[in-house]
Amino acid sequence: MAYAVDLLFGNLLGLTYKVTQNPDDLNQSGIFGLNYSNKELQAHVNIAPQEWMFRSDTRAVSVAMGKWRGMPVLFPHDCSEAGFDWLAASFYLASRYEEYLPFSPDKHERFAASESLAYREGFLRRPLINEWALAIHDLVQAAVPNISFSQKAFRAEVTFDIDVGWAYRHKGWWRTTAALGREVVLFRFRDAWRRFRVLLGWEPDPYDTYDYIFQTLNDSGLDARFFMLLGDFNTFDRNSHHRNAAMIKLIHRIAAVARVGIHPSYESKYSRQQLRKEVLRLRRILGNSVTESRQHYLRLNFPNTYKELINAGITDDFTMGYAQQAGFRASLCTPFRYFDLSENQATPLQVHPFAYMDGTLNHYMKLEPENAIQLANELVDSVRKVGGTFYCLWHNSSLCEEREWQGWRRVYEATLRSCQSGEHLKS
Repeated sequence: MAYAVDLLFGNLLGLTYKVTQNPDDLNQSGIFGLNYSNKELQAHVNIAPQEWMFRSDTRAVSVAMGKWRGMPVLFPHDCSEAGFDWLAASFYLASRYEEYLPFSPDKHERFAASESLAYREGFLRRPLINEWALAIHDLVQAAVPNISFSQKAFRAEVTFDIDVGWAYRHKGWWRTTAALGREVVLFRFRDAWRRFRVLLGWEPDPYDTYDYIFQTLNDSGLDARFFMLLGDFNTFDRNSHHRNAAMIKLIHRIAAVARVGIHPSYESKYSRQQLRKEVLRLRRILGNSVTESRQHYLRLNFPNTYKELINAGITDDFTMGYAQQAGFRASLCTPFRYFDLSENQATPLQVHPFAYMDGTLNHYMKLEPENAIQLANELVDSVRKVGGTFYCLWHNSSLCEEREWQGWRRVYEATLRSCQSGEHLKS
């Protein structure tokens, strides 16, 4: 319960609050009294709590849905003023309670968006807890007009995963030779000739979009973060070697203009030693501590992933989003502390939820650039309305303007403009 109170009233509303078991505290003047018990007391709002909120285990919960002030709500009840159990509903969604229960994983062992309550009930694209907080803000202020809130202002940040630093260059002689041989054997002579021209410096590497990225970020004035994949080479981890001079130079170049975090490899999910090895690699390159992270392929499984990240010294994670659908996995667009249900306690790990990934819009949702721009604008607006933080996820490779990514720079640029102005610009 204390976690949900802090999330709603401390984090989202910026209120100074006190949790008490003394009913007389509810009668003090100048305060807003919330009675969260099965007793009817003299308080501004009385909410009868859900029984499972006081359990220490994680069992399936029956989630009833309702409406309050035009919004979908969880655990509705008869109190017309409150409308639903504010704390239980917020806790259920933010803690990712449903992801601790048995589910059918996708091929990458992930919890799919289609498995979620938010997707099934049609509110995945809404930062619903933030919306509830705004409504509660109005209710509290109407009851206690002089109460002081700490207002949050909208901000936006662009994040990048560097899964493959270059399409052809800086791969090492054996990977380059193997790739050329494979293209010849498969009669892909055009691809082989393209690779050859790039290696000779006759044309730029298509994934070397860094000048473009830095220029657009500079023009927009938006903050950015980059997450570097430094895992060992395998089927899903295919970046240049962490000791490659060009890779080290690229990391330093990025670190000069933006924050840099680790992008734990696909294989690190199976080995805490591998995770710590990759964190150490980036730490050695940067010459300082590494505290920010996003999982490769968004392979986030509760509670193990976050436990291992915390043990590896990570303080901020940016994995909270779905690969298959755009929207808000935890129904939040504000950074929040992770609550470990397996230990029944809040942790120091800050979770930063993102609203969309480039590959989600293109590969999973099969959107054309024009439709992707419209959806991106809608997501920015939904975050702006509640004073949240908008994060989107891009890759250097998806800005190459080639093959399936032709036209997608327009989506990226439209998002930057929307984050600046809030207007729906569709060039």
